[in-house]
Amino acid sequence: MLKFKTFLISVLYIVLTMAFVPSFAMELSTDTRCFDDLEPKCQKMIIAVGVITKDTPKQFTEFSQNFPAGTYILFSSKGGMLDSGLMIGKRIREAKFNTIIGNTEFSSADCLSSCAYAFFGGVKRKIPATGHLGLHHYYSKTQIIDVEQQQKINQSLTRYLESMGIDPRLLEYANSAKSTNMTYITERQAIEFKIN
Repeated sequence: MLKFKTFLISVLYIVLTMAFVPSFAMELSTDTRCFDDLEPKCQKMIIAVGVITKDTPKQFTEFSQNFPAGTYILFSSKGGMLDSGLMIGKRIREAKFNTIIGNTEFSSADCLSSCAYAFFGGVKRKIPATGHLGLHHYYSKTQIIDVEQQQKINQSLTRYLESMGIDPRLLEYANSAKSTNMTYITERQAIEFKIN
């Protein structure tokens, strides 16, 4: 685990997974939201909106520490830093939280790029009919990621997906989309890759 974390800090720290995310950092709040396929239908949730930054994992851990297992984290995010998304996902799984995609008054029902990896941490994961889960190939805005680094990153991401019970073939599908594009998970794929 330490080796995995050290590698993330040294390599993935500089990997930004979206080129066109809005500029505001992720904000956390609570609200009661209702979805037809949840039981109970209406639940108090942690609402996570905005860009995932290097500070988001710490903020999320502090904000969520007193919430019980089974709490839903509602994501509305275009992405951000990959390593931070992974750390949030690990915190979600450790706390036994669930995840869902939703909108707010000022943001759409999207969980894209690094947000998807945070979303994968949920013990239960819900993609409503109005929600969008999107992935693409990671990249760095500050340096070229060579073949050896790509292999190490892919190995780390594969282990992460497997630890979350997700078919690691999803990574190949995600990497098929260029870093400037986005590929969206269909309902069928969500079942095939064991996401939903």
